[in-house]
This record gives sequence, structure tokens and C-alpha cells, in this order.
Amino acid sequence: MIKTCLWTLAFFIPTPTSILAQTNSYAFDTKPVPLFETFSLKRIETGKEAGRLVTFLPALFADDEGGMVQLMEAEINPDSVVHMLTIAKGEEVVFQSFLSDFIPHYAEGVEMVDLNKDGLKDVVLTFATGGNGLAANWRWVLVLLQKVENTFELHRFTNMLPDETYGLFRDMDGDGSFEMVVGSHTNVMDAGSPDVHSYWFFNVFGWQNGKPVNLNPNWNFPLVYRHLDTINRKADPRFSASQKKQFFTLATLPEYVYSDGKVSAPALLKSVFRSQDFRPSEQIKESNRPKSNRPIQNRNLIFFMIGGTGLFIFVAITLLWLKGQRKTTVKDDM
Repeated sequence: MIKTCLWTLAFFIPTPTSILAQTNSYAFDTKPVPLFETFSLKRIETGKEAGRLVTFLPALFADDEGGMVQLMEAEINPDSVVHMLTIAKGEEVVFQSFLSDFIPHYAEGVEMVDLNKDGLKDVVLTFATGGNGLAANWRWVLVLLQKVENTFELHRFTNMLPDETYGLFRDMDGDGSFEMVVGSHTNVMDAGSPDVHSYWFFNVFGWQNGKPVNLNPNWNFPLVYRHLDTINRKADPRFSASQKKQFFTLATLPEYVYSDGKVSAPALLKSVFRSQDFRPSEQIKESNRPKSNRPIQNRNLIFFMIGGTGLFIFVAITLLWLKGQRKTTVKDDM
């Protein structure tokens, strides 16, 4: 009986470290991710106009000078408030963008890294939309690509990734420049589809001439996953290329907005919170979103720990069984 149990354990113990580690990963999870420097947006009370969100990013610019990222509300008149995103270098505001149709509540963090391999640090801000249920997976993403002369371009869009995915950016072709894996969710109700059901699906976008473009054909995207009650990592094979293009291909980023960040209304900045009112030493260098530096390694570590624990139990039982066999042999010899 003991011998049978040992052989059973020997068969199942490797499963967590090999099979489970693969079936619990999306197809793009093995691609390199950026090594972000991660910060938090701090809320500053400023009298009547309270609630400014601000963070200081050290060595943001090419001359190693830090930059101040601020989300602010400027009151034009008692009935009109303008929401703005600014970046300041010292006392000079070098970037200004009006955030129409978007109010920056529920900040999740700020990340800084060179995304497009041009030697300049870029900035990524993420905001939860405040939804619940399935809508809780929906995020606003603001990607600020730094240009020469300390200017930025803002690419704002929405992204919807399942809770168990980590990060937005992947180096799909290993060239050091990071593409974006954009998640979405839809119900396929068309009579010509293989099944009437809901699906998670992923498109991949890159940068061409400073603008995001769909690069699905380069890596056989979109990837389509049937939405089940359990975690599903098996891409649905039933959709043809034409059906994928019809139901799941995103021609552009969802709710995409572009801004060149030119300071067009400096007068609005005079009466609102400015960088000199915040001490960089107060910056909290922590983010409350999952770390995107080591997604696969961390998740697979769980499976290796399970397998290691099982292996330890297997070895311990084997040694006890051999000890018992030895005692039996010695007793028989006597």
C-alpha cells in the first residue's frame, strides 16, 4: 500500500512545476517586461481647491534633473472647472494637457522607464475607473512619451485586462522597445460566430512615427480566450482569421486621445498648485498596483514551491519506508 502511494506521488509531484506553470500563463506572458521605477501620486490639500495629485520623478530628464507631474483643477468661473495634467521642470511647465471627458480619481500609480528605446525616460499613469464587477478591470492609461527638448506627447486610452494579468507592456520581438498588449472584453452574439458567448481578447500595438498602430499580424494576434468561471489560459481555436478580424481586432486604441502637450494656457497655471509648493522628499516611492517587473517568475514561484513541498514529502516518506524495510530485513536475519 505504501509503495503504491509513493509511486502515485512520484507521478503527480512534477505537475505543478511543469504543466500548471504553463497552463496558467497567457501566450504573451513570457515576453520581457519593462523594469519600471514605480511611484505614487500624492494628494495635496491646497485650501479651497483641495485634492491636487502630484508626484516627483527623479532624473526624469536627460540632464538628470527631476520633474514634477501634477493633476490639477483650474477654476475658470464658479460653474466651470478645467482638469489638467502638467509636467514641470524646476519652475517651468514644459507640458500641459486638458483632460476632457476624464476626471483623475482613483489613481493607481506612476511608472517611469524608456519604452521606445530612444534614451529618454517615458511616464505611464494608470487610473481605475471606479467600476465594480467586470467593470473593475477597466483602466484609464496615460502614456507620456518624452521627446527632445524636454517635451512630451500624451497617448490616452482605456485598457481592460483580467485581474490575473500583470502589466501592459511587452517586448514582443526582443529589440528593447516595448509594445502594448491591450485587453478587451466582448459578447459575440452574431449568428455566424462559432458560439454565442463572452470572451477576453488581446491586441498588440506598437509605435510608428510617434503614433500607436495595430501590429497583430506580426505575432498572430488577436488572442481570444473564452470567459469561464475558472481561470482560462487556453486560446480558443475555433475562430478563423476573418472571424477574429471581425469580432476581436481593434483598429485603434479604445477611446484614444492624443495631445502634443504644448503649453497653450499659461494663465490658468498661476492660480493653481505649483511644483514649489511640494517637497520631493515627501514623495512615497511605492505603488499600490502589482509590480510589473517580475510577473511570470513570481507566479511560477508559487508552483515551484508547491512542487518542492511535494518533493520533500515524497523524499521523507521514501526514507521512512526504506528505514522500515531495513528494520524488517534485520529482524528477519536474526
